[in-house]
Amino acid sequence: MGGGSMVPRGMSFRSALAAGYVEAWRSRPYLTWVKSLPCVVCAGAQGASDPHHVTGMFRGTGKRAPDCLVLPLCRVCHEQLHAAPKSWEAQHGDQLMHALMALTQAIHQGVLGVGGGGADKDP
Repeated sequence: MGGGSMVPRGMSFRSALAAGYVEAWRSRPYLTWVKSLPCVVCAGAQGASDPHHVTGMFRGTGKRAPDCLVLPLCRVCHEQLHAAPKSWEAQHGDQLMHALMALTQAIHQGVLGVGGGGADKDP
């Protein structure tokens, strides 16, 4: 199989990743940018020194979520999330939503080489 093979119709991304049809996107520059953001929980002065890859979506695949699915957290808040994910989400919100907000901000700021103001704006 390997990256680049055609994903069978109807196969979920999770299954395609586990089967090796697709590879998880990795980007050190994006992770560095996420670290420059404030922690989504405490907004502490140390910033998001320890970005967290969204958990749960890829359970059982032996894979970590792609780098586009990280949320900005400091070390303390990251440890709290891992200690009790369900109660963390009940208190602070869904991991995926936080990750998508960071990704949206990156797109609007042109961090990924796309966007930079929103697709609905006139040139």
